[in-house]
Amino acid sequence: MLRTIEVGGRIRYRVGVIAKPISNWEVGAGLASGGDDPRSTNQTMQDAFSTKGIQLDYAYAQYTHGNTGLKAIAGKFKRKKYLWAPTDVMWDGDINPEGVAMSFAPKGGPLWLNAGILVLEEDKTSTGGDHDSHMGYGQVGTKFKSGKMYGKLAGTVYTFGKMKAAGSSDYTGAAGTNTDNNLGSFNLAGEIGTKVGAGKFALVGEYINNYETNTNEDTAWNCRLQV
Repeated sequence: MLRTIEVGGRIRYRVGVIAKPISNWEVGAGLASGGDDPRSTNQTMQDAFSTKGIQLDYAYAQYTHGNTGLKAIAGKFKRKKYLWAPTDVMWDGDINPEGVAMSFAPKGGPLWLNAGILVLEEDKTSTGGDHDSHMGYGQVGTKFKSGKMYGKLAGTVYTFGKMKAAGSSDYTGAAGTNTDNNLGSFNLAGEIGTKVGAGKFALVGEYINNYETNTNEDTAWNCRLQV
């Protein structure tokens, strides 16, 4: 009798290619170990030497408008350049969203703007994506640097559409997660820190309020010191 034994070890693998085929354009694609969970690319060593899954981690096309600080991207892409979130109260660091986004951050300027429309679920019974569940966001941020001190502050509004569309899976009401699918929210994020030797010491925090829900569970926050 062969028994499956879980060994306390994990592996992770990532590989990607990024190219610039013509001026102002960048395309990229990458693979990563993992499964259907968008929050992890880890694979546990178990199941009697079974083969492990490889998934599409990102695939995108990005356009940069000269030296204006304006960028746009479409596909499945890494979030950090298009939506700043310093903690995981809203976004896990492994999640690569899918959709379109833009960023405007003039070089040398203190302000930046981010916006995007991201696809959450496809309703195969609709035409033209009329009933696809999606989220949109807009972010305004500012930053400063003075000597060894630095800081960032950003406000973000999230909106959600077609969350109750016929044919779409209601993944928002799973046990231990949201209590309804009214998810429109406002997020305030900040970071202030200083350089210490070759590293940094910072106070980081995020606060988010779901202004759309009818329940009392409408607020989350995260605050920490990090080195």
